[in-house]
Amino acid sequence: MPPAARSCCQSSPPCSSSKYWKPAWYGIWRGGAGIARIDLLKIDVEGHFLEVLAGLEPADFARVRNIVLEADYLEALGETEDSICAMLAAKGYATHAHDQTIYAWRLADVRRVLGLA
Repeated sequence: MPPAARSCCQSSPPCSSSKYWKPAWYGIWRGGAGIARIDLLKIDVEGHFLEVLAGLEPADFARVRNIVLEADYLEALGETEDSICAMLAAKGYATHAHDQTIYAWRLADVRRVLGLA
């Protein structure tokens, strides 16, 4: 389970009154608009990626095939690239981190594409 939502710095606006932030497209996606799969979820929210990840339901992660996450302000959040990779690995992703960017992909998809499934 991701850590509780936290602001990355004092100059950031406070999070909304709901426990976790939801992206603008979240209501459309969850509202049955026929979106069965997200091929790539790119998260670049200036240190608020923990709120985004925490706001996604387990079923949402099952529909997201690949994630590219800009992991800014890790030290201020008390996190490391390894801890974020471990969180995503627990949700079924293979991960790679480089220069504060985390790449995550579903191993089952890779195996299927390569004909190994």
